[in-house]
Amino acid sequence: MLKALGKPRKMDELVKILKVRKTQLQDWVKLLLKEGVIEERTIRKTKKLAIRKSDEELKLS
Repeated sequence: MLKALGKPRKMDELVKILKVRKTQLQDWVKLLLKEGVIEERTIRKTKKLAIRKSDEELKLS
């Protein structure tokens, strides 16, 4: 899943790429959001999932 999130993607895109049921993906997303591995971003009024950058990476940008 993290490889598929090399760029921000919508949930439906991830379902197709990973070839899993949407309910399974939702479970994974909840877990990864809770652990802070990924984040939800709003890009052009569309919610997308992306890998969360570490605080260190954010300071370097």
